[in-house]
Amino acid sequence: MLCLTFSVKDITHCISKKELRQLSPSQKINRIPGIQGFLWKKEAFCSTVMKGKQLSASLRQQSVPLCFSLPEQRQQFQEVAQAFGPSARWFLKSVSSVDRIGPKQLDIFSPEGQKDLENSEYRRAIVQEVVLNQLKIFGQPVSLSLYVLVTSLSPLRAYLHSEGLVYHRYDYARGFKKISGRLWSLSQLWYFIARNHGMEAVKKTLNNLHDVIAKLLLLAEFLVSSSSSASSDPKCRKCFQLMELDVIINSSFYPFIMDINGQPNLQESNSQEGVTANHIKNLVVMDAIKMLFTPRSVSRVVSEALEEVGEEIGIMARLFVFIIYFSF
Repeated sequence: MLCLTFSVKDITHCISKKELRQLSPSQKINRIPGIQGFLWKKEAFCSTVMKGKQLSASLRQQSVPLCFSLPEQRQQFQEVAQAFGPSARWFLKSVSSVDRIGPKQLDIFSPEGQKDLENSEYRRAIVQEVVLNQLKIFGQPVSLSLYVLVTSLSPLRAYLHSEGLVYHRYDYARGFKKISGRLWSLSQLWYFIARNHGMEAVKKTLNNLHDVIAKLLLLAEFLVSSSSSASSDPKCRKCFQLMELDVIINSSFYPFIMDINGQPNLQESNSQEGVTANHIKNLVVMDAIKMLFTPRSVSRVVSEALEEVGEEIGIMARLFVFIIYFSF
């Protein structure tokens, strides 16, 4: 049994919380206990980002944009925004699951911006820094949806899928909305970058991407293990976490993690981009199943894969201490 969606508040979920300790070898649950409270709720992710910047000098180097939870951190945000000045750009994002209003530009130096901040006293939201100088494809920015499979948080074992989705978007003035009919696979993006900027740019992007993801997951591991609820959360050796990371790359080929979804939508789509999206999602699900249920040792599979790619290891199948690609 493979349970891709799990919620203790949903009476229809495929297994109860108390059963997490007693899973059979054929049962796998997409829910590592404790990780939701630090990574894949918008407010939790925002809080983790700011804690990371306080704890780690490397994370202060903007592997993730500044982020503030409202209304609790309204005063702190206003002080930072005032210090940054009008050149800095911010987005206001609702954290309500029923609020369908998308990200909104926030200018604290305008009357409208001040009104939005006042309204945040009554509606929970986050304010996130906009990544400047974003990488542009045909004059438009793009965002990446990447899939990471975490099979263990402590010790950390995580795998980044070699494919993903690339959304072409309008610019900041139009709220970075997705451009209909413009969806690429991740491999198409690497091909474009290699053709226009060289393979060194692809290698640099991949190296930076692995570094950013590893740092964030290590931070989550530290926060989960040191939290007060760590002892009460059931240990689950058959649990995993398949996460979707929303990533933006700047013109220097440095990635920024904007958001994390711990239970991504992997259902088939009938939209205009459905063919590409369905193909990638199917690859992710099938490869995750192979990783989770393979009778062979993962380390042996990785070792054999590394021997096979040989000198090409630096491009598309690089092994890092905590993050490797997964796809069979």
